[in-house]
Amino acid sequence: MERYYDVGQQGVSSRYMSKVYGWMFLGLMLTALVSLATASSAMMTSVAMNGFWLLMLVELGIVFWLSMRVTRMSPATATVWFLVYAALNGVVLTPIVFAYTGATVALAFAVTGISFGVMSIYGYVTKTDLTRIGSLAFFGLIGVLVTLLINMFLHSSAIQWFISYLGLAIFIILTAWDTQRIKNNPFYQRYAVMGSLSLYLDFINIFLFLLSIFGGGARRR
Repeated sequence: MERYYDVGQQGVSSRYMSKVYGWMFLGLMLTALVSLATASSAMMTSVAMNGFWLLMLVELGIVFWLSMRVTRMSPATATVWFLVYAALNGVVLTPIVFAYTGATVALAFAVTGISFGVMSIYGYVTKTDLTRIGSLAFFGLIGVLVTLLINMFLHSSAIQWFISYLGLAIFIILTAWDTQRIKNNPFYQRYAVMGSLSLYLDFINIFLFLLSIFGGGARRR
């Protein structure tokens, strides 16, 4: 199934997609800066490590709350909450990212940027409807999350390896799907920050799965 768009619609899409990408990259920069600040503070590092699961629950709460309440907020309020989430994520990611060497982190980030960029461009320009494959990837993500929870008790390196590759493939697919979904949905013209959050999460998860793949033997001791 294919969709076609006139020049006027493409013009509107390019303007608000620029806003989506702009907020997404601002969120990533904020996350990186907060993570660096957390790593340089013994107190904040302790908070990140000891309060990891509590902070994760707070993050999930923010995402679900934004998803359910965003239409009742002003765009400015939604943007503030997105930035709060991005900053909090910087704290949460610190003990994960800084467990790896600088070379591994740099490699994972570079490959993430290339992979995300290619798939997001594909999702933006393709006329093929990605709804079906995106929906399958979403259900696959649920399976990955369930397997990840089970492996927290099994501690199987083989399962972790499988999860890393499958999760990476799923979020690469979701990047293209989310880009197309954001471009085609008028909702995101008013609430561009929600599109930014979707792509931000895709980028972060690709990065984390690549860290797991590249850093198997390259952790800081």
